[in-house]
Amino acid sequence: MAPESSERIWRISLVVPFPNLQVAPFQANGAPPAQLEFASRIRPTQRSIDGTRIAIRATDRSLVQAMPGLPPWEAAEIIVEIEAGTDMSALEKARKFIELVMDRMSFDLALALQVERVEVRDVTPPVAAGDVRDVCIYSGYPMDKFVREVEFGSIQTDPIPRLHPDYAEPDPKSRAALRWYVKAFATPFQHDRFIFLWVATEILFDKSGIKVEKPYVADCGHEIKVCHECGKPTGRMVRGASILKYLEGRGVTSDLAKRAWQLRQMMHGAVPFDSEKLADLGSTIQMLRSVVAAELKTTMGLSLDAFPIVAAATGSIHPTAGVGGKAKIREEDLSWPA
Repeated sequence: MAPESSERIWRISLVVPFPNLQVAPFQANGAPPAQLEFASRIRPTQRSIDGTRIAIRATDRSLVQAMPGLPPWEAAEIIVEIEAGTDMSALEKARKFIELVMDRMSFDLALALQVERVEVRDVTPPVAAGDVRDVCIYSGYPMDKFVREVEFGSIQTDPIPRLHPDYAEPDPKSRAALRWYVKAFATPFQHDRFIFLWVATEILFDKSGIKVEKPYVADCGHEIKVCHECGKPTGRMVRGASILKYLEGRGVTSDLAKRAWQLRQMMHGAVPFDSEKLADLGSTIQMLRSVVAAELKTTMGLSLDAFPIVAAATGSIHPTAGVGGKAKIREEDLSWPA
């Protein structure tokens, strides 16, 4: 049994598929290779980041699925140990290390690495192989990075795809918004959907001509309504306030419009990242989808009640499942790469 304590040591193990390295050895006579070969990329390594130990090693643990369209792949295991009260709080504390390492490796490989399974085990000392400890296993990465969603009733579509009698070319801005709207269907990830739909929203906003102007505010905080030299008003469009007015004019509540703008600013890096704000991502995406679809229908001369019918709000779930319980500690749960 683990010692009684509010804080325990948790070992987080993430199974990540890596594509093998393509090797094309030339033949002995200098001729081009007869065929491509593949070699492992994984080298057992451990490092310390801000006092937290993190490691990578090869593993024979099975994956939920292989990454499609890649060379032969292998399962690697990324390991972190963290002190926390619960398995989920351990994941919260470790996420900055996990995601920094994975983003850097993704950058190095020019590939978006993804987590296929996560195991979180209590390894609070004293501990030995065979001890029974708390464990939680997730079918994917349960945090918001690469978050997907399963939606319910978000869009009602025409049951029979058809060629329409009129395919008049829309104006350039509406055509651009339509392209970005369609791109949002091509990705399973919520962050990407938000970005694509927000681009479509801003294109249509620019087309609307809606503007909220405010006088120039100096760095000291004082509002300067007119120029001291020529006397002309200093008013200029405030993009954030203008987009909020545009969204509210299309039935979006003031609160949801503000949350959408905050997410936009966070995606742009204009404000610090805050994972708690991502709890609104699903509802914001559906709101943007509804607004853009309605605007595009108007542009294409369609009735608002024609297919597709896009709900302004709907339910969705995170498809990553987890199960918790007790399990025996294995030798590999205590070892680290040399």
